[in-house]
Amino acid sequence: MLLKQSFIEKILASANIVEVVQGDLQLTKAGDNYKACCPFHAEKTPSFQVSQSRQIFKCFGCGEGGNVIRYVMLRNRLTFPDAVKSLAERLAMPLEYEGKGIQPDPAEAKSREAIHTVNQLATRYFALSLPEAKDAMEYLGARLTPEDIATWHIGYAPDGWQGLLDFFRSQHVLEEAFLASGLIREHKSRGTLYDFFRGRIIFPIHDLLGRVIAFGGRSLQTDEKVPKYMNSPETPLYSKSNVLYGLNQATHSIREKKSCNLVEGYTDVIALHRIGITNTVGACGTSVTTQQLALIAKYCQHLNIIADGDWAGQKSTLRSGDLALSLGFKVTTTLLPKGDPDNLVKHFECQHL
Repeated sequence: MLLKQSFIEKILASANIVEVVQGDLQLTKAGDNYKACCPFHAEKTPSFQVSQSRQIFKCFGCGEGGNVIRYVMLRNRLTFPDAVKSLAERLAMPLEYEGKGIQPDPAEAKSREAIHTVNQLATRYFALSLPEAKDAMEYLGARLTPEDIATWHIGYAPDGWQGLLDFFRSQHVLEEAFLASGLIREHKSRGTLYDFFRGRIIFPIHDLLGRVIAFGGRSLQTDEKVPKYMNSPETPLYSKSNVLYGLNQATHSIREKKSCNLVEGYTDVIALHRIGITNTVGACGTSVTTQQLALIAKYCQHLNIIADGDWAGQKSTLRSGDLALSLGFKVTTTLLPKGDPDNLVKHFECQHL
Protein backbone atom coordinates (compact mmCIF):
# COMPACT_ATOMS: atom_id res chain seq x y z
CA MET A 1 0.00 0.00 0.00
CA LEU A 2 1.08 3.56 -0.66
CA LEU A 3 1.99 5.95 2.11
CA LYS A 4 -0.07 9.14 2.04
CA GLN A 5 1.71 12.15 0.54
CA SER A 6 0.37 14.25 3.42
CA PHE A 7 1.95 11.79 5.86
CA ILE A 8 5.33 12.07 4.11
CA GLU A 9 5.05 15.85 4.44
CA LYS A 10 4.32 15.43 8.18
CA ILE A 11 7.51 13.40 8.52
CA LEU A 12 9.53 16.10 6.76
CA ALA A 13 8.00 18.77 8.98
CA SER A 14 8.58 16.79 12.20
CA ALA A 15 11.99 15.15 11.75
CA ASN A 16 14.82 17.56 12.60
CA ILE A 17 17.69 16.64 10.29
CA VAL A 18 20.33 17.93 12.72
CA GLU A 19 19.07 15.60 15.45
CA VAL A 20 18.93 12.65 13.03
CA VAL A 21 22.45 13.20 11.70
CA GLN A 22 23.84 13.78 15.19
CA GLY A 23 22.86 10.22 15.99
CA ASP A 24 25.44 9.07 13.42
CA LEU A 25 28.08 11.79 13.22
CA GLN A 26 29.92 14.24 15.44
CA LEU A 27 28.67 17.58 14.13
CA THR A 28 30.56 20.83 14.67
CA LYS A 29 28.86 24.24 14.50
CA ALA A 30 30.04 26.27 11.51
CA GLY A 31 28.24 29.60 11.29
CA ASP A 32 24.56 28.91 10.70
CA ASN A 33 25.27 25.29 9.69
CA TYR A 34 26.91 22.16 11.08
CA LYS A 35 29.78 20.25 9.50
CA ALA A 36 31.41 16.82 9.69
CA CYS A 37 33.43 14.43 7.58
CA CYS A 38 31.16 12.92 4.98
CA PRO A 39 29.82 9.44 5.78
CA PHE A 40 29.39 8.66 2.08
CA HIS A 41 33.00 8.97 0.92
CA ALA A 42 36.47 8.98 2.49
CA GLU A 43 37.81 12.42 3.41
CA LYS A 44 40.03 14.06 6.03
CA THR A 45 38.73 17.64 5.77
CA PRO A 46 35.01 18.06 6.57
CA SER A 47 32.97 18.96 3.49
CA PHE A 48 29.65 17.55 4.72
CA GLN A 49 27.25 20.27 5.92
CA VAL A 50 23.84 20.17 7.58
CA SER A 51 21.52 23.19 7.53
CA GLN A 52 19.14 23.65 10.45
CA SER A 53 17.16 26.40 8.70
CA ARG A 54 16.80 24.59 5.37
CA GLN A 55 16.56 21.10 6.86
CA ILE A 56 18.92 19.66 4.25
CA PHE A 57 22.39 18.14 4.05
CA LYS A 58 25.00 18.67 1.36
CA CYS A 59 28.46 17.25 0.79
CA PHE A 60 30.64 19.55 -1.30
CA GLY A 61 33.08 16.69 -1.82
CA CYS A 62 31.01 13.90 -3.34
CA GLY A 63 27.94 15.96 -4.23
CA GLU A 64 25.37 14.00 -2.24
CA GLY A 65 22.59 16.04 -0.70
CA GLY A 66 18.92 16.22 0.12
CA ASN A 67 16.44 16.18 2.97
CA VAL A 68 16.23 13.98 6.04
CA ILE A 69 14.53 11.12 4.18
CA ARG A 70 17.29 11.09 1.58
CA TYR A 71 19.91 11.03 4.35
CA VAL A 72 18.30 8.02 6.06
CA MET A 73 18.02 6.24 2.70
CA LEU A 74 21.72 6.68 1.95
CA ARG A 75 23.03 6.17 5.46
CA ASN A 76 21.08 2.97 6.12
CA ARG A 77 20.78 1.74 2.53
CA LEU A 78 16.99 1.78 2.68
CA THR A 79 14.30 2.21 0.06
CA PHE A 80 12.26 5.40 0.19
CA PRO A 81 9.23 3.79 1.93
CA ASP A 82 11.48 2.05 4.47
CA ALA A 83 13.29 5.31 5.23
CA VAL A 84 9.95 7.03 5.87
CA LYS A 85 8.87 4.14 8.12
CA SER A 86 12.17 4.35 10.02
CA LEU A 87 11.66 8.04 10.71
CA ALA A 88 8.03 7.46 11.65
CA GLU A 89 9.13 4.87 14.21
CA ARG A 90 11.71 7.32 15.58
CA LEU A 91 9.00 9.99 15.93
CA ALA A 92 6.41 7.53 17.29
CA MET A 93 4.04 8.46 14.46
CA PRO A 94 1.57 5.82 13.22
CA LEU A 95 1.82 5.15 9.49
CA GLU A 96 -0.88 6.58 7.22
CA TYR A 97 -1.73 4.85 3.95
CA GLU A 98 -3.89 5.70 0.98
CA GLY A 99 -7.37 4.17 0.89
CA LYS A 100 -7.55 0.41 0.50
CA GLY A 101 -9.32 0.72 -2.83
CA ILE A 102 -6.48 2.72 -4.36
CA GLN A 103 -4.04 0.55 -6.25
CA PRO A 104 -0.93 1.99 -7.92
CA ASP A 105 -0.69 1.61 -11.69
CA PRO A 106 2.57 -0.35 -12.21
CA ALA A 107 3.12 1.10 -15.71
CA GLU A 108 2.59 4.69 -14.50
CA ALA A 109 4.86 4.16 -11.50
CA LYS A 110 7.57 2.75 -13.76
CA SER A 111 7.27 5.71 -16.15
CA ARG A 112 7.54 8.23 -13.29
CA GLU A 113 10.59 6.46 -11.89
CA ALA A 114 12.21 6.48 -15.34
CA ILE A 115 11.69 10.25 -15.63
CA HIS A 116 13.22 10.74 -12.18
CA THR A 117 16.30 8.83 -13.35
CA VAL A 118 16.51 10.86 -16.57
CA ASN A 119 16.25 14.13 -14.64
CA GLN A 120 18.99 13.03 -12.26
CA LEU A 121 21.30 12.23 -15.18
CA ALA A 122 20.43 15.53 -16.89
CA THR A 123 21.22 17.47 -13.70
CA ARG A 124 24.68 15.92 -13.70
CA TYR A 125 25.20 16.69 -17.41
CA PHE A 126 24.17 20.34 -17.01
CA ALA A 127 26.38 20.77 -13.91
CA LEU A 128 29.42 19.31 -15.71
CA SER A 129 28.77 21.62 -18.69
CA LEU A 130 28.64 24.84 -16.64
CA PRO A 131 32.38 25.45 -16.01
CA GLU A 132 33.03 25.48 -19.77
CA ALA A 133 30.39 28.16 -20.41
CA LYS A 134 32.19 31.48 -19.95
CA ASP A 135 29.15 33.74 -20.41
CA ALA A 136 27.07 31.67 -18.00
CA MET A 137 29.83 31.66 -15.38
CA GLU A 138 30.17 35.45 -15.66
CA TYR A 139 26.41 35.92 -15.30
CA LEU A 140 26.18 33.64 -12.28
CA GLY A 141 29.41 34.92 -10.75
CA ALA A 142 27.95 38.42 -10.57
CA ARG A 143 24.92 37.15 -8.67
CA LEU A 144 25.66 33.92 -6.84
CA THR A 145 28.46 32.23 -4.93
CA PRO A 146 30.09 28.89 -5.81
CA GLU A 147 28.29 27.45 -2.78
CA ASP A 148 24.95 28.67 -4.18
CA ILE A 149 25.67 27.01 -7.50
CA ALA A 150 26.56 23.71 -5.82
CA THR A 151 23.71 23.75 -3.29
CA TRP A 152 21.03 24.51 -5.88
CA HIS A 153 22.63 22.23 -8.54
CA ILE A 154 22.75 24.98 -11.17
CA GLY A 155 24.08 23.99 -14.58
CA TYR A 156 24.22 24.93 -18.24
CA ALA A 157 22.73 23.51 -21.44
CA PRO A 158 25.33 23.94 -24.23
CA ASP A 159 24.23 25.76 -27.36
CA GLY A 160 23.96 22.66 -29.53
CA TRP A 161 21.16 20.48 -30.80
CA GLN A 162 22.18 17.05 -29.52
CA GLY A 163 24.59 17.38 -26.60
CA LEU A 164 22.18 16.04 -23.98
CA LEU A 165 20.78 13.50 -26.43
CA ASP A 166 24.25 12.09 -27.06
CA PHE A 167 24.86 11.97 -23.31
CA PHE A 168 21.66 10.02 -22.71
CA ARG A 169 22.59 7.57 -25.43
CA SER A 170 26.06 7.13 -23.93
CA GLN A 171 24.33 6.23 -20.64
CA HIS A 172 22.06 3.74 -22.46
CA VAL A 173 18.88 5.63 -21.52
CA LEU A 174 15.82 4.30 -23.32
CA GLU A 175 14.35 6.66 -25.93
CA GLU A 176 10.87 6.44 -24.43
CA ALA A 177 12.25 7.61 -21.08
CA PHE A 178 14.06 10.74 -22.27
CA LEU A 179 11.17 11.67 -24.57
CA ALA A 180 8.75 11.33 -21.63
CA SER A 181 10.92 13.74 -19.63
CA GLY A 182 10.43 16.50 -22.19
CA LEU A 183 14.17 17.18 -22.27
CA ILE A 184 14.44 15.67 -25.74
CA ARG A 185 11.91 16.60 -28.42
CA GLU A 186 11.07 15.12 -31.79
CA HIS A 187 10.87 17.39 -34.84
CA LYS A 188 7.35 16.95 -36.21
CA SER A 189 8.18 17.08 -39.91
CA ARG A 190 11.73 15.72 -39.95
CA GLY A 191 11.33 13.07 -37.29
CA THR A 192 14.73 13.93 -35.82
CA LEU A 193 15.45 14.30 -32.11
CA TYR A 194 16.90 17.43 -30.49
CA ASP A 195 17.63 18.96 -27.07
CA PHE A 196 14.81 21.09 -25.62
CA PHE A 197 17.18 23.37 -23.66
CA ARG A 198 20.02 24.97 -25.65
CA GLY A 199 22.34 27.81 -24.65
CA ARG A 200 20.65 28.37 -21.29
CA ILE A 201 21.58 28.47 -17.62
CA ILE A 202 19.68 25.62 -15.99
CA PHE A 203 17.93 25.74 -12.62
CA PRO A 204 16.71 22.30 -11.47
CA ILE A 205 13.23 22.38 -9.92
CA HIS A 206 12.69 19.98 -7.00
CA ASP A 207 9.65 18.42 -5.41
CA LEU A 208 9.11 18.41 -1.65
CA LEU A 209 11.25 15.29 -1.33
CA GLY A 210 14.21 16.99 -3.00
CA ARG A 211 13.94 15.06 -6.28
CA VAL A 212 14.44 16.94 -9.57
CA ILE A 213 11.12 16.99 -11.41
CA ALA A 214 11.81 19.68 -14.03
CA PHE A 215 14.15 22.47 -15.09
CA GLY A 216 14.01 26.20 -15.70
CA GLY A 217 16.31 27.63 -18.36
CA ARG A 218 17.48 31.25 -18.62
CA SER A 219 18.74 32.51 -21.96
CA LEU A 220 21.78 34.80 -22.12
CA GLN A 221 20.78 36.19 -25.52
CA THR A 222 19.61 39.79 -25.89
CA ASP A 223 17.33 39.02 -28.85
CA GLU A 224 13.80 39.95 -27.75
CA LYS A 225 12.37 37.20 -29.96
CA VAL A 226 14.06 34.61 -27.75
CA PRO A 227 12.13 34.02 -24.49
CA LYS A 228 14.28 34.88 -21.49
CA TYR A 229 12.93 31.97 -19.45
CA MET A 230 11.68 28.53 -20.44
CA ASN A 231 10.43 25.75 -18.21
CA SER A 232 10.39 22.03 -18.91
CA PRO A 233 7.27 20.85 -20.74
CA GLU A 234 4.62 19.34 -18.50
CA THR A 235 5.20 15.68 -17.62
CA PRO A 236 3.68 13.11 -15.24
CA LEU A 237 6.01 14.63 -12.60
CA TYR A 238 5.65 18.31 -13.35
CA SER A 239 2.90 20.87 -13.80
CA LYS A 240 4.26 24.39 -13.46
CA SER A 241 1.07 25.76 -11.89
CA ASN A 242 1.47 23.24 -9.04
CA VAL A 243 5.12 23.89 -8.19
CA LEU A 244 7.04 26.56 -6.27
CA TYR A 245 10.79 26.94 -6.70
CA GLY A 246 12.66 26.38 -3.46
CA LEU A 247 9.68 25.07 -1.48
CA ASN A 248 11.56 21.89 -0.59
CA GLN A 249 14.25 24.01 1.09
CA ALA A 250 11.84 26.52 2.62
CA THR A 251 9.11 24.44 4.28
CA HIS A 252 10.78 24.14 7.69
CA SER A 253 11.51 27.87 7.84
CA ILE A 254 8.03 28.85 6.62
CA ARG A 255 6.41 26.70 9.30
CA GLU A 256 8.79 28.02 11.98
CA LYS A 257 8.35 31.71 11.06
CA LYS A 258 4.66 31.31 10.15
CA SER A 259 5.30 33.44 7.10
CA CYS A 260 6.31 32.96 3.47
CA ASN A 261 8.06 35.38 1.14
CA LEU A 262 7.08 35.06 -2.52
CA VAL A 263 9.43 36.33 -5.23
CA GLU A 264 9.59 35.94 -8.98
CA GLY A 265 13.02 34.71 -10.10
CA TYR A 266 15.24 31.75 -9.38
CA THR A 267 18.23 33.87 -8.37
CA ASP A 268 15.98 35.98 -6.13
CA VAL A 269 15.09 32.86 -4.12
CA ILE A 270 18.70 31.72 -3.93
CA ALA A 271 20.06 35.14 -2.93
CA LEU A 272 17.54 35.58 -0.11
CA HIS A 273 18.24 32.08 1.20
CA ARG A 274 21.95 32.92 1.21
CA ILE A 275 21.45 35.81 3.65
CA GLY A 276 19.22 33.78 5.93
CA ILE A 277 15.75 34.66 4.60
CA THR A 278 15.03 30.99 4.04
CA ASN A 279 11.22 31.20 4.16
CA THR A 280 11.29 32.28 0.51
CA VAL A 281 9.89 30.60 -2.61
CA GLY A 282 9.54 31.53 -6.28
CA ALA A 283 6.72 31.19 -8.78
CA CYS A 284 8.93 29.56 -11.46
CA GLY A 285 8.37 32.38 -13.93
CA THR A 286 4.58 32.00 -14.00
CA SER A 287 1.73 34.10 -12.67
CA VAL A 288 0.87 32.96 -9.16
CA THR A 289 -1.83 30.30 -9.19
CA THR A 290 -4.41 29.05 -6.72
CA GLN A 291 -2.63 25.70 -6.62
CA GLN A 292 0.68 27.34 -5.66
CA LEU A 293 -0.97 29.33 -2.88
CA ALA A 294 -2.63 26.14 -1.64
CA LEU A 295 0.85 24.65 -1.22
CA ILE A 296 1.91 27.60 0.94
CA ALA A 297 -1.32 27.42 2.94
CA LYS A 298 -0.23 24.01 4.27
CA TYR A 299 2.51 25.77 6.24
CA CYS A 300 1.33 29.31 7.02
CA GLN A 301 -1.36 31.92 6.45
CA HIS A 302 0.87 34.99 6.07
CA LEU A 303 2.18 35.78 2.60
CA ASN A 304 4.68 38.58 1.95
CA ILE A 305 5.04 39.40 -1.73
CA ILE A 306 8.42 40.87 -2.64
CA ALA A 307 8.24 42.56 -6.04
CA ASP A 308 10.25 44.81 -8.31
CA GLY A 309 9.37 48.47 -7.93
CA ASP A 310 8.51 48.97 -11.62
CA TRP A 311 4.98 48.99 -13.02
CA ALA A 312 5.11 45.35 -14.06
CA GLY A 313 6.14 44.36 -10.54
CA GLN A 314 3.37 46.43 -8.96
CA LYS A 315 0.76 45.00 -11.34
CA SER A 316 1.86 41.44 -10.59
CA THR A 317 1.79 42.16 -6.85
CA LEU A 318 -1.77 43.46 -7.01
CA ARG A 319 -2.96 40.38 -8.86
CA SER A 320 -1.16 37.92 -6.58
CA GLY A 321 -2.27 39.81 -3.48
CA ASP A 322 -5.93 39.83 -4.51
CA LEU A 323 -5.82 36.10 -5.20
CA ALA A 324 -4.13 35.36 -1.86
CA LEU A 325 -6.63 37.52 0.05
CA SER A 326 -9.51 35.65 -1.60
CA LEU A 327 -8.03 32.42 -0.21
CA GLY A 328 -7.83 33.74 3.35
CA PHE A 329 -4.17 34.78 3.55
CA LYS A 330 -2.93 37.75 5.52
CA VAL A 331 -1.01 39.60 2.79
CA THR A 332 1.80 42.12 3.05
CA THR A 333 3.93 43.48 0.23
CA THR A 334 7.50 44.67 -0.10
CA LEU A 335 8.00 46.88 -3.15
CA LEU A 336 11.67 47.41 -3.91
CA PRO A 337 12.76 50.91 -4.91
CA LYS A 338 15.00 49.67 -7.72
CA GLY A 339 15.91 46.33 -9.25
CA ASP A 340 14.93 42.91 -7.96
CA PRO A 341 15.71 41.07 -4.69
CA ASP A 342 18.78 39.47 -6.25
CA ASN A 343 20.32 42.88 -7.05
CA LEU A 344 19.34 44.29 -3.66
CA VAL A 345 21.08 41.44 -1.83
CA LYS A 346 24.19 41.90 -3.95
CA HIS A 347 24.25 45.64 -3.18
CA PHE A 348 23.81 44.92 0.54
CA GLU A 349 26.68 42.41 0.55
CA CYS A 350 29.00 44.78 -1.33
CA GLN A 351 28.29 47.55 1.21
CA HIS A 352 29.33 45.23 4.05
CA LEU A 353 32.56 43.83 2.61
